[in-house]
Parts: sequence; C-alpha cells; structure tokens
Amino acid sequence: MFPAQWPNPAGTGYTPYSEHVRVSEPAPRRRLGRVQLVLAAIAVVMFAAAALIAILLIFRGNPGSPQGSGVSVPPSQSITETTTEPPTTTALRPTTSPRQVSLPGTDAQGFVDYPDARCDPGSSPAVMGRTTQSVLVICEVGPANYYYRGVRLSDGASIELANAVRSSDGFDVTNPVDGTRYQVRPTSISITSPGGQVSTEPMIQYAAR
Repeated sequence: MFPAQWPNPAGTGYTPYSEHVRVSEPAPRRRLGRVQLVLAAIAVVMFAAAALIAILLIFRGNPGSPQGSGVSVPPSQSITETTTEPPTTTALRPTTSPRQVSLPGTDAQGFVDYPDARCDPGSSPAVMGRTTQSVLVICEVGPANYYYRGVRLSDGASIELANAVRSSDGFDVTNPVDGTRYQVRPTSISITSPGGQVSTEPMIQYAAR
C-alpha cells in the first residue's frame, strides 16, 4: 500500500499526485442577459414585419391581373379582333345645285331689267343667256323639272313654256300650242317653226349649271 500522504520535500514545491490532481469540470454555460433577449426579440419582430410588408406590396401592386405574373405576351402572339361593319347606305334627296348662275345684269333669279326673264320664288336659273335678239332663262323647280322664259328685245314680247328638258349640252322645249321648238345651246338658240323653218340667234352671253 501507498502511504496516505506523501511528504513534500522542502523547497521543491512538489505536491503529491494523490492529493492535488483533480478531474477538470466543464465550464459553466453563460446565460443570455435580459438586454440581449430584448434585442433578439426586436430583431425577430422587425424581420417578420419586413416580410409582411414585402408580401403586401407584391399583392397590392397587381391584385389578380395577368401583368402581376410578370409574363408578357410577345407582339407576334397578340390577337387583334377586327369588326367589319356593312357600309351604311344613305338615300340622298335630289337638290338644286348650289352653284349660282350669273351674268352681267342678273341676280339670283334672272335678268334684273326684264321681269319676264326671271324665275319665280322657289325656283332658280339653270341657264341664262343673251342673244343678239333676246334674253332667256330656264328655271329649275325641282329635279328634272324645268320651264323656259324668253323676252324679245325688239318689242318686249315674252313667252313662257313648261316641260323644258335637258338635251345634249343644253335644253329643248316645245310650244304645245303651235309646235314651235326651241333648242338652247351655249353657242346659239335655234327656233324651229311648225312648218320646218329654222331661225338661229347667236349667243352673246351664256351661263349654265
């Protein structure tokens, strides 16, 4: 047996093994202080709040619209719907041409100095002419509805004939009483009697629409 106690040689500082060698124990765990716990809790709350804000911004920016998915459709895949409507047909009522016939000594109704060579209110001149021997006006009442008025300059005799019709580049009208025919053209007026005799008066002034 070993002695219960070994002597310590003087001046050596030696300590016997059996009395002074101890088994090392693990260091005690450090506990977190109150301040550290509070800071950790604040950090967790801030992180959660940041995540929540990010989620809200994503959904608020585009709630449920296709653009929110971030996927765009290429122009080549775009579909454009074109609606073709049938053309609309509008019935136009025949109207008198707005272009006004004008010659020296005339107004909107005809010759100022010759009352029998003027159109009645409600009608307007389609043709006005002055020959070497007469003045004449063909008045338009409505579509394809014309009448003729002429005055002989030598004695002021006048004539009015209904049912003047467009013919060639002028108008023709026939006197129903004796069959005399008047042919009004830009260069002249020809008067054909019932017997076939033709009298021509050169046109000095002529205006038509």
